[in-house]
Amino acid sequence: MEVGWTYTRMSDMDVKDLEKAKQDVRLTQLEIDTKIIKTDLSNISKNLDTIATNHLAHLKQDISKLDTRVWAILFSIIILIGSTLLSVWVQ
Repeated sequence: MEVGWTYTRMSDMDVKDLEKAKQDVRLTQLEIDTKIIKTDLSNISKNLDTIATNHLAHLKQDISKLDTRVWAILFSIIILIGSTLLSVWVQ
C-alpha cells in the first residue's frame, strides 16, 4: 500500500473563505496597530504636558537665579573698578 500526497482543488467557496479569513486577520492587525498608536500618542501627550508644566517652570527659575548672579558679579566688578580708581585718585 502506497502512501502519497494527493492534490485536491479547492472549491470556490473554500477560496472565498480563505480570502475572508486573511482579510479578517489584516483588519485585526490593523485594529491592534491603531490601538498601539493611540496609546503611544497618549503617552507622548502626557510627556509634553509634564515638560510644559514642570520642567519649563524649573528652567525659568534656574534662568532667574543665573540672571541674579550675573547682576551681582557685574555689580562687584563695578565696585572693584571704582575702589581701584578711587585709591589711585586719592594717592
